[in-house]
Amino acid sequence: MERTLNPLVQQYTDFLAQAGYEPSVDAEGDVYFKIQGGHYFLRVSEKDPLSFILLYPNFYAAKTEADRRRALEAASEVNTKTKAVKVFVAGGDTQATVEILLAREGDFKDVFPRALELLQAGVGRFREIVRERAAWPQSCMKA
Repeated sequence: MERTLNPLVQQYTDFLAQAGYEPSVDAEGDVYFKIQGGHYFLRVSEKDPLSFILLYPNFYAAKTEADRRRALEAASEVNTKTKAVKVFVAGGDTQATVEILLAREGDFKDVFPRALELLQAGVGRFREIVRERAAWPQSCMKA
């Protein structure tokens, strides 16, 4: 039996499908889609239809304490210097989000491409910082 989506989730999935992203909806109502091999989630809520969260989960695994330290430093730099992007290091995984507030419900169609661009730029910058810092001697790493 096919599940009925709430109208707000349906708007977002229709938009993503028209853009060629092949969205699906998980049990919690999050919209899942892939771009260039990356797995993304879009969170919307009928309780707040004037906002959405675009999430890129688990894109960097911190396997050692040095990895985690680099990830925390890179996240801090991205959060400070990149518009709208928040990078979180939780346990051994790293995720990035862009949280968007809208003036009107339909505005997401105009805002989504820019939100995705910002998120991808933030993740790209995070990866650059981690690569740069991986080459540093451990004595240069901040505790």
